[in-house]
Amino acid sequence: MNIDLGKLALELPKTDLSNNEIEVDEFNLSNTKFSYIDSSIPKPIDTLSIQKESAFNWPDWKIKVNSIVFQNNEINFKTPSNAVVSSGFNPNDIQLKQFNFSSEDILYEPAKAGLKLNELSFLEHNKFQLKDLNFQLDLDDNSLQLSSLHAVTGRSNLSGSAKIRYASMDSFINSFESAIMDIELPNFRVNIQDAYYFQPDLEANAYLDSLATKNLYGTLNLRGSLDSLNLQKSNLNWGESTSISLSGSAKSVTNPDSLKLYI
Repeated sequence: MNIDLGKLALELPKTDLSNNEIEVDEFNLSNTKFSYIDSSIPKPIDTLSIQKESAFNWPDWKIKVNSIVFQNNEINFKTPSNAVVSSGFNPNDIQLKQFNFSSEDILYEPAKAGLKLNELSFLEHNKFQLKDLNFQLDLDDNSLQLSSLHAVTGRSNLSGSAKIRYASMDSFINSFESAIMDIELPNFRVNIQDAYYFQPDLEANAYLDSLATKNLYGTLNLRGSLDSLNLQKSNLNWGESTSISLSGSAKSVTNPDSLKLYI
């Protein structure tokens, strides 16, 4: 690992490792370059072993951070891989430039966590740009709430909120499809071309390629679980002359063989 350190400021009023307690007043980092390159030979992937679900336990820590600000940093991360990625996003070869991150009121204790993300932006391999992402996150053992969400990429943007309810964090991790969701996107504008970077094969689809010639925009309201998801009071527009109102439901969203749509 190589680090070309720019400007660093850290105020750490409390570090009690014996009781697993940390408090950070501020952590500022700017004009810094991180580089991690692993040139080892990738290990064969074991496709026969069965991974057992493990129970989730909240780490026994108490962490409080008043402010974190990263400005104009660069991150390069490369690890060995058996997969060949000729184009598009490669999780084993990440290059983030103009990386900015700003957050405050970060809190963690067992069964409770939260933060306010003021800014996240970067340019990945000079091909995909996240111009801005901000939201308020609140998390406990029975719910996850994302409010004041705003996201902007090179071609798309959306705003809204989401709340997910579940029996416990363990059930949410190991049985996500049973969680109850309430998602409201009162304003979104997306272009399919943003997805090409993560799934380059989509560009070969003639229907999607035609769809990408104009933006999709409107409102979206989803309620229910992935086993039974309801679409309510939603509108979808394509360009300036095509508009439809949507309502209905979907069953078994995570299982394409038994997926059912009622619109």
